Amino acid sequence: MKEYSKEHFADEEQFMKENNYPDLEDHKKKHDMFIDKVCVYEDVELLLRAPYYDMLNFLKEWMVEHITVCDQRIATFLNQ
Repeated sequence: MKEYSKEHFADEEQFMKENNYPDLEDHKKKHDMFIDKVCVYEDVELLLRAPYYDMLNFLKEWMVEHITVCDQRIATFLNQ
């Protein structure tokens, strides 16, 4: 998931750059935060101590919020 996300985010960030998206830096910070959090979940010892649903809740909430709010702003910008 981490590697796919990195690739997807890089493509998305390049697309935003090519289209002069004004909130690129803020959007990139959100991507970076996601990758950092996913890296924490790679720590097997942490996963054994933390309930797995913490990770699942984070992923669900982040993806729903990111896609329906942050990515939607890109679509709105491009449609203007």
